[in-house]
Amino acid sequence: MDSKKNIFLLTGAGISKESGIQTFREKDGLWDNFKIEDVCTTDAFRKNPQFVNDFYNQRKKK
Repeated sequence: MDSKKNIFLLTGAGISKESGIQTFREKDGLWDNFKIEDVCTTDAFRKNPQFVNDFYNQRKKK
């Protein structure tokens, strides 16, 4: 068996707040500053992949 060192983890929505990361739906959350259809759809990615990638890369940095 090939030994891998990569780990992929899925969590629920609340984990970000506990970690100090801005949530999506709370007052002053991400959806107050971004339209969901501009960053969370395949159409958004087709129209402006750089913007969508930048949005998610900023989330990953935090």
